Amino acid sequence: MEYRSPQGYKELIPDELFVKSGRVFKFNDKRDEPAVSLLRIFRYAVPTHNAVMTYLTAQARALVNNETSSEENRQQDLWKILRDKLTESGLELLAGGEDKGLLKAFREHIPEVSLEAGRSYLDVLHRIMPAKVFSRVTASKKDSRFYRTLLVKIESIGYAARIPLSPAFELPSQKTLRYLVSQEVTFSRPLQIHFKNIPYQEAAKEVLMLAENFDSPQAAYVIKDVSEIMLAEHAMKTVQAATECIIHSQHEAFIQDNLALALKKALGDTGFTKEEFPSCEDPGKN
Repeated sequence: MEYRSPQGYKELIPDELFVKSGRVFKFNDKRDEPAVSLLRIFRYAVPTHNAVMTYLTAQARALVNNETSSEENRQQDLWKILRDKLTESGLELLAGGEDKGLLKAFREHIPEVSLEAGRSYLDVLHRIMPAKVFSRVTASKKDSRFYRTLLVKIESIGYAARIPLSPAFELPSQKTLRYLVSQEVTFSRPLQIHFKNIPYQEAAKEVLMLAENFDSPQAAYVIKDVSEIMLAEHAMKTVQAATECIIHSQHEAFIQDNLALALKKALGDTGFTKEEFPSCEDPGKN
């Protein structure tokens, strides 16, 4: 099915990022000046713990087997963290996926999120910025990663919205969404809208337009899927949190389960003896 650009917007990054000009906005209480609206639309499945661990072991296996020819930034970033944080033997243990102690250490540090694991969501991120600034920062061709970072940095004007998708990529009914908007609801299970320095109704009107644009499983399916990006980010956070905690502390359960040797083999000599490891919950306590 052909992707339909949101009304009034031009495609900047295929199927994901759109730009609209032709409006004026008063920035920093100064006089009105030409502005552009940036709109990013994407969907994703919230990673489950099993999915994170499967992805993590697969990427460790790719490193061990020298299968690292991918040009994907997210994989390159994760591989770098794995190389920096784990010894060669640690990588082999993780890649094998059979060392229960090491897997437990990583699984316990998978980041917790407020969203339902395994559920798919449609997210909309909208920002308004001066047209002259947009022209300057995008003078040369930019990739999707650049714009994702830009949208996060210019968070002072615009809105963000989130709508859950059914397993069949169906949005909540138009009737439900219109009712929530009529009541100016900002947080509910079918719809979340967070807006800043623009009227609620301006944000809500555009969200309803987008929801109508994608009001079929076929239309919603063609929305940019960033599930693997989210999965890679969860994996990177897991590696960083787990290795830092293991190096600077030691769960009592690890000691009881006699996992210290496996962890030491994976991370190298931390400089602590088993008795010297402080508690993970209280890093400053011996």
